[in-house]
Amino acid sequence: RYVRHVFEDRRGNLWFSTPSGLTRFRPPPPAPPSVSIDAVVADRRYAGAAELSVPSSIGLAAFEFHGMSFKTRPEAMVYRYRLKDYDEGWKNTREHHVEYQDLPVGDYIFEVLAVDRDLVYSQTPATVHLTIHPPYERIVLISGLGLALLVAFVTTGYAVRKRHSQRLAERALMHELEEELQTAHDMQMGLMPSAPPRIEGFEITGHCLPANHVGGDFFQYFEQDGKLAVCMADVTGHAMEAAVPVMMFSGILKSQMEVGGSVEEIFGRLNRSLHGTLDKRTFICFTMGELDTATRSFHLANGGCPYPYHFRAVARDVVELQADAYPLGVRPDTTYPVLEVELGSGDRIVFCSDGIIEAENAEGEIFGFERTADAIRQGCMEDLSAEALIDRLIGAVKGFAGDVPPGDDMTVVVLKVEADPPPILWTPT
Repeated sequence: RYVRHVFEDRRGNLWFSTPSGLTRFRPPPPAPPSVSIDAVVADRRYAGAAELSVPSSIGLAAFEFHGMSFKTRPEAMVYRYRLKDYDEGWKNTREHHVEYQDLPVGDYIFEVLAVDRDLVYSQTPATVHLTIHPPYERIVLISGLGLALLVAFVTTGYAVRKRHSQRLAERALMHELEEELQTAHDMQMGLMPSAPPRIEGFEITGHCLPANHVGGDFFQYFEQDGKLAVCMADVTGHAMEAAVPVMMFSGILKSQMEVGGSVEEIFGRLNRSLHGTLDKRTFICFTMGELDTATRSFHLANGGCPYPYHFRAVARDVVELQADAYPLGVRPDTTYPVLEVELGSGDRIVFCSDGIIEAENAEGEIFGFERTADAIRQGCMEDLSAEALIDRLIGAVKGFAGDVPPGDDMTVVVLKVEADPPPILWTPT
């Protein structure tokens, strides 16, 4: 099952056309949860305090808070908090209070956000200003030392248990988030080919390596009437921001490929459909090459992707197939010129996403077009298989980047024309 068409009406309703019928989806307006700080507990409980000053001899500062959401039960709420100028970053908890012990003298701001089940955050954090000051007199410090030790003794066991419970809750939350991200990753990988097509005289394979669990890169093959279409797309944004449009685009692309037509016609229909569907800040870089397996004629159109590379076996060089147009969804009247290339024995066509070209090393230098072309040419001169050529190129990028994590998804698709068999020489007897 897949989506044939997506339409948004004037009221914001989304209509999905599938083989099973028509479905309407009305996105609910987001309702961020609210969050409030109930009290600060130090030498006593300060309810509703916006600012508080306590001596350092207290040794304990606890913050009590709660969040409210119309769609999330109180026990299912997650809170993100930090004590500015003390914590290194935000922390997560499912408890309704957190504690700090032995804070140094200074000024602090405690901030807390509520997070509902849809991972919607409070619009603004609830805050309270806390000042830890030295004791007014040395004698007060000495006389209060016994009390402070008693409080510390009583609260130590409680604090240790609370810290342990907090760590367990954080681990459970992280495990739950990891499972959800892995499910999204498996769904996205399922949109791409599980195995390369088998066509006599050609070798085709591709590989997508997301920078996160999910990403915006996508590739697919379509076979019909003796022709093979190789498609690659890159949605603006990263991670979940790009993954949702990718899933939608997969269904639209499959629907349009079933309708058929020339490369130029398919690009036009995709562009018009996406222009009325995508958010104004979202567009899809897309390139498609159509191979006539009988004649080796290759037709290519490109909307915003890096130029595909063509290794010409006879000339033993690599050239860029320069076809230019706007990405899909930018302008409804964009025309997409088609480039025609005749492929020869031993030729390769290599599609690369910008995650290959724009990979950076520790010095901020990018891998670039020249290194990409050199790696492709070297692998082709060694007559590597399509799979081995992909491994060579991605390995070159990783070796260049070193310990720098990838900033974008890396996708490579290789189309290889098998070398013609040598002629059979006949000698009369």
